[in-house]
Amino acid sequence: MDFFNRNFPKFLAESNKHCPFVIIKGHRTGSSFLATHLDSHPEIICLPEIFHPNRVVLGPDHKVCDKEKLMGWRTSHPVDFIEKVLNGKYSQNIKAVGFKLLYEDAAGPDRPAWKWMQENKQLHIIHLIRDNHLAQFLSLRQAMIRGRWNAKTKVDTNPIRVSLPVEQCEVMFERTDTWIKSMRIRFSSHPYKEVHYDNLTTDTSNELHHIQKFLGVEPQKLKSGLNKLNRWSLRESIGNYDVLKKHFHGTQWEKFFDE
Repeated sequence: MDFFNRNFPKFLAESNKHCPFVIIKGHRTGSSFLATHLDSHPEIICLPEIFHPNRVVLGPDHKVCDKEKLMGWRTSHPVDFIEKVLNGKYSQNIKAVGFKLLYEDAAGPDRPAWKWMQENKQLHIIHLIRDNHLAQFLSLRQAMIRGRWNAKTKVDTNPIRVSLPVEQCEVMFERTDTWIKSMRIRFSSHPYKEVHYDNLTTDTSNELHHIQKFLGVEPQKLKSGLNKLNRWSLRESIGNYDVLKKHFHGTQWEKFFDE
């Protein structure tokens, strides 16, 4: 199935000698920030979440694709789909091709696409982690309220205050920790690099330098048009912050409240 826009220079079918990679991550871990930076490199193609359950976005001219047919093919032939994306032919200057993947996408880690990734040891894994799961959960809830997941120019002018139910926090903390440990085991035999959200957002140039080296491209100054939406502390943004801090005191999760 030919779903690439042949008028887009990066997708000209000339060579398939490139480094395949996947950015594996949870929600609100800075993946769009990272992916847009990487895609600004002339030798890298970094696609968004191609296994998103409700859409497939494959570059700047996605409108030329038959979305219904493409999603149907992706669902019925996930391995063919992922091989087409990662191992297809691109212009000769392209040195790395990858996409973002949520832990629960591609129908979950026990399904064919995940099995294919685990079996292909040449696949480079960038595991994006947000160490503070409380901040991650807050960001997810704020994004749902806001109805916006990233920002190019418009950012929050005031903190969006939300209360986070204790039980939901516990479930999210445990689930996220389980995902992280599972990915470390699953891809222990692959070229594997962990990228931590705080390092990526506070020491961006240095982190991007190492990631580019990991992907086998010459490091360049990269750019992204995205900005951080929430610039306020957890205490300023969480309505029941003190309740949560008291509840999780003495547990492995109390580290999320150090400010």
